[in-house]
Amino acid sequence: VAQTLVLAGYPDPRRSHGAHELDLPFSKLLRSYKLQDPAPKPQLALPVRAIQCAVAFYENQKTPLARAIADLLTIAFFFLLRPGEYTMTTSRSRKRTVQFRRQDVRFFKDGNVLPHSTPLETLRQADAVRLYLDNQKNGKRGATMHHTARPSPFCPVKALANRVHHLYELAPANPELPISFVSLGSHVTSSHITLAVRESVVLSGLLN
Repeated sequence: VAQTLVLAGYPDPRRSHGAHELDLPFSKLLRSYKLQDPAPKPQLALPVRAIQCAVAFYENQKTPLARAIADLLTIAFFFLLRPGEYTMTTSRSRKRTVQFRRQDVRFFKDGNVLPHSTPLETLRQADAVRLYLDNQKNGKRGATMHHTARPSPFCPVKALANRVHHLYELAPANPELPISFVSLGSHVTSSHITLAVRESVVLSGLLN
């Protein structure tokens, strides 16, 4: 209410005339709210081994959806993505975050950009990959995230190459397909990722 009044040009009713701090009753009330809040509970971060176990598990299933989940787990891990940036949200949720699309991915080899029509094996041998952000990461547009290749199967370049090649084969003329797209009516969702992470805890032996 006070903020609405201030935006309308009226003085803040929580402060005495000319005062910078809140009046004592309001400051004590806010402090009491903070004291009533429960103490924060630190969460145990998942080790790399857990993610690698989940990726290997889904890759071995050899279905398009499972392979997509494995690739997106890898991509999310290396680029520190939020679910809405790489998975399909429900139709009910309305968020500003725009999911990464095929057109937002660039591959580099010896300083040159590789087109998405490049064969899969050549894409997977790229030196680096770059994601172009559109309204992500706290609303900042036009920023980029860059990652170099790793000499192992668990690699962001290889995972994004798999996704881009799959999307290009399905619809070469549609660069706006999101990276969560698997087939018509089928996307990787946040529920798939949540289940995969839970399974990774068991697969990696973290419960033992």
